[in-house]
Amino acid sequence: MDRAPVLQGLVVAERGGRLAAAVGAGLLGQLGASVLRLEDGAGRPASDPPSWHLHPLALAGKQRVQAGSAAERDAAWQALSARAHVAFVSTPGGAAPASAAALTVSLTAFGAGEAASAAPELALQAAAGAMDTTGPAGGAPCVTRAPLLELLGGLNAATSVLAALRVGSRDATLDLGLFDSALALAGTFHTQALANPARQFRNGSRHTLCAPWNVYRTRDGWVTLCVASDEQWRRAATVIGRPDLAADPALATSPLRVAAMARVDAAVTGWTGQRSVEEAVQQLGAARLPVSAVRTPGPAAASATVKVHDAAGAACEVPLAPVWLSATPLHQPLHIGAVTPLRPNETQVSPPAWPAATSGAPMRGLRVVEIGAYTAGPLAARYLADMGAEVIKVEPPGGEESRQWQPRVGHASAYFANYNCGKRSVEIDLGSAEGVARLRELIAAADVVVQTMMPGALRRRGIDLEALAGAHPRLIVCSISGYGRNGPPAPALDTVIQAASGLMGLVDGPTDDGPLKTGYSYADLGAAHVAAFGIVAAVLERDRSGRGQVIDVAMQDALVWLTQLGWPGAGCPPYRVSGSAAAWALGVVDEPAVPVQGVAGALQGAVARRRRLLREVQTGAVGLAWQVLAAPYRWSADVPALGHGVALPGADNASVFAARQPAAAGS
Repeated sequence: MDRAPVLQGLVVAERGGRLAAAVGAGLLGQLGASVLRLEDGAGRPASDPPSWHLHPLALAGKQRVQAGSAAERDAAWQALSARAHVAFVSTPGGAAPASAAALTVSLTAFGAGEAASAAPELALQAAAGAMDTTGPAGGAPCVTRAPLLELLGGLNAATSVLAALRVGSRDATLDLGLFDSALALAGTFHTQALANPARQFRNGSRHTLCAPWNVYRTRDGWVTLCVASDEQWRRAATVIGRPDLAADPALATSPLRVAAMARVDAAVTGWTGQRSVEEAVQQLGAARLPVSAVRTPGPAAASATVKVHDAAGAACEVPLAPVWLSATPLHQPLHIGAVTPLRPNETQVSPPAWPAATSGAPMRGLRVVEIGAYTAGPLAARYLADMGAEVIKVEPPGGEESRQWQPRVGHASAYFANYNCGKRSVEIDLGSAEGVARLRELIAAADVVVQTMMPGALRRRGIDLEALAGAHPRLIVCSISGYGRNGPPAPALDTVIQAASGLMGLVDGPTDDGPLKTGYSYADLGAAHVAAFGIVAAVLERDRSGRGQVIDVAMQDALVWLTQLGWPGAGCPPYRVSGSAAAWALGVVDEPAVPVQGVAGALQGAVARRRRLLREVQTGAVGLAWQVLAAPYRWSADVPALGHGVALPGADNASVFAARQPAAAGS
């Protein structure tokens, strides 16, 4: 039986100049809310292309209202927000307009109370370290020509609202800074940056720990190949006809190949240069190697698109929302309606009903089982832990490999601590029948499962998550993969997805050495944020219906959705990068020039300190702690709680298998 949209009956009002507000309100609209958008044309960053704010992403599915004078706009806003449960307000700089809604979401560049600053998208890239980590080794920092940070900020604002709805927050303003969302992406770099603030992280499309890992020229374009292990290297050397390299002791391990990177890259280019993109991808992919063509940004990079019609009937092709929920409509056709005047009776409505308030964090009482490693799934699950869930991380015997990465203290690396703090840990050997049985036992008592193994990997071990979801109707299953459950079961790493999605085509930089990836891992991190949004939405829906659902998140879909405003015709503000090492500056049209800040500068700056964006968690070693990045959400007026500490591998093997019933609806 079809279910009603999860937010059916919720009214959202939207006013302001930031694209993030339009995105956040639009996502709630796709979950069934009615969105009332006041278009006053004021407050938008002067440098933003109008095409961003007139795009279906900002307008589709909303009732659009315009008013004339400033006084009329203010009166219209009071009328709209008075009939709304939630109001999104935003200004590029200065105070956001007051709202009469029960819950107000204030979206600004650096949070409430910070000095007024327009800080458009490109300036945020400069302020939060994103530019400083993107570009050729030894070269200038590079801009990414799409408002990735605005879209992530809108996504996180929508997640914050869903969390606030679950605990009945009202008569509060959620203070969301886009800088918070941007800095939360720095988990790969932040510890090294704090240890050595002068360190330069720009490295083209290479990897500091693995080789070959780069873009390679073919006869008719570029491919990216990312070899992440010694075994993959041996296969790659065989494919390119160089078994001698596989047998060479000087290239036997990743550190040795990184030291000989020029030699390794030359060997790969010697092979790819004699082939077309299609031939190179087919032959390397047949050997189960992470590879992709470097695609041009646009609809061809999307796994699925939908045509949206504007008020005049013109069609625009846009990617579908980046998460599939089996029982929560997210992909219904949307239309851009004509602007309508404010109707007089809209001032006569009664205040909306509101959920009963509860105490505590929004995911309190939920048990989450996490299966997988590294970034996307672990970060999504860590955010659920920050929101109060009990998260049980399933690790292989000896613990997840990333525990051993450097820098390391006690039983955890800085990387592992950032993506896994606040969780419990169990060791399960999924290669054994006993291990599979233990995992089934864990899942049977869970509310949510988050898994990032390749499509089919668990099924081959005898665990069919969709069948388990059928057997346990309240279970919410979220699978994160490179290309989704209906896509190819190919190995996918962040750099590969950046190439496949078209993101590399949006990084401005020198062209001689080929396309550039972004420093921040937008494919991994974007999928993590999308998954958290989908899971919180599914929990809300389960509270009402009593039934779980299956969530499918593809890294490629998430990244295509994030980059859609960089597609041809969408535009990008003119800009200029000037200066030299340690003193780069970004100039954006109609905005004052701003310094390009390093990751360390962003972490140690006044905004990060005031907003407590860097927090301490215990490592388990006496007196030692790691600093980790705070979650970019709010569900009350306060800064959200942070998961405490990092568990030893397998520390909770005994306790988590105690009998437990899944949480009741609304608990």
